[in-house]
Amino acid sequence: MNGLKGRRFLVCGGASGIGEATVRRLVAEGADVVVADRDASRTAAILAELPRAEAVEYDQGDPDSVAAMFETVASGGRLDGVAVVAGIHPGQIPLADVTPATLARVHGVNAFGVLAVLQHAVAAVTDAGHASIVVVGSVAGIRPVARDAVYASSKASVQAMTRAVALEYAGRGIRVNSVLPGSAITPLAISQGSLEAIHRGAAASIPLGKPATADEVASTVCFLLSDDASHVTATDLIVDGGLAAGGPS
Repeated sequence: MNGLKGRRFLVCGGASGIGEATVRRLVAEGADVVVADRDASRTAAILAELPRAEAVEYDQGDPDSVAAMFETVASGGRLDGVAVVAGIHPGQIPLADVTPATLARVHGVNAFGVLAVLQHAVAAVTDAGHASIVVVGSVAGIRPVARDAVYASSKASVQAMTRAVALEYAGRGIRVNSVLPGSAITPLAISQGSLEAIHRGAAASIPLGKPATADEVASTVCFLLSDDASHVTATDLIVDGGLAAGGPS
C-alpha cells in the first residue's frame, strides 16, 4: 500500500485480535509501529517477533493513562497515523439487567475512551496531507441486535464522533474514518462462545456465509491509513460480508 513504508503509526489496542493483525500488516508494509495495550505480556510476545515495533502500556478507560501514553509516543518521534482498535464487549445483556455501572464501564472505554484518544491523536499526527486516524467501531452501531443496547449504543456513539472529528479537522489535512466489522474471528469473540458457534451464526446470517478474519479487517484499517485512501474521510467502511444490508437470500 502506498504511504506506509517508512512511516510511524500508533495502534491502540494493538494486542487484540484485529489490533495485532493491523500491527503485523503495517510492519510487513515497512512501517514503524507503536503497540499500545493493557496486556503487557501479549504485547511483549508480539514485539519479540517484529523488528519494527515498540510498546507502550495504557488503559483506554483512564483519560490520564491515555494522555501519558501519547506523551510517551511523542517522545519517540513523529507520528503519521493512529488506529484505535481497543474496545470491550460486555456480552448480551437484557434491558432489565442494564445498570448505570455497566453502561458507564462500557462507554468509558468504547466512547469516552475513544474521544480521549481522538483528542490527543489530532494533535499528535504531524504530516498534514498524509495524516490518518482510523477508529474500529462495529456494525452493531448501525444494526443492533436484541439485548445489546449497551454495546451497540457505545459503537453508534463512536461513529458519530468519528464523522464529526473528520469534518472538524479536514481543513488541516487529517483524515478520520471508521471501520465497522460484523462477525469476526477474534480471541474476544471466541471467548464469548466458540469458533464453531461463530461459523454457524455467520452461515445463517451473513450473505457471504462466513465471518471475517482479523486479517481481513486489518487490511481495511491499513488501507484507510495509507495514501491509497488519500481522498477518503468521514466514512464508515463496513466489513461485514453484507450483514448490514440484510440476511442471506
